[in-house]
Amino acid sequence: MAEHSSDNFSPNQLRWCHANRQARTRTKSIGALAAKASSEMGQTASHEVAVFEAISAVVDDEFRRYCRYGGMSAGSVVILVNPADARYHSVIRTKWHLLLREHLERVCRGTLIRRIRFELGTDGATFQTTIPD
Repeated sequence: MAEHSSDNFSPNQLRWCHANRQARTRTKSIGALAAKASSEMGQTASHEVAVFEAISAVVDDEFRRYCRYGGMSAGSVVILVNPADARYHSVIRTKWHLLLREHLERVCRGTLIRRIRFELGTDGATFQTTIPD
């Protein structure tokens, strides 16, 4: 096996390596990258909570009975409709899609919401019930 030393490289190759090496100012420490990732995850979590609470504040008991919050993915808010109640899927979507879209645009201004998707599913969080005053 050949040893790696400057004898194995031509002067042009060494000159190219020296000229194209990465400057220390361009590298970031792992701590800085971890802090940035943690911050972004914290913002995402707070946006999800804000969206969940905004939806809970405006929907009725019928919506709460048939639907669950499926989270956010790439700017889409996912509302899960119980497959056992699939016959209500289009009714719920028709009734709530535009209303939720407009409400979330008003209430969750710092959150990018591209669309609202209604899908069949049972996972997710149940919406909070209203407490009479």
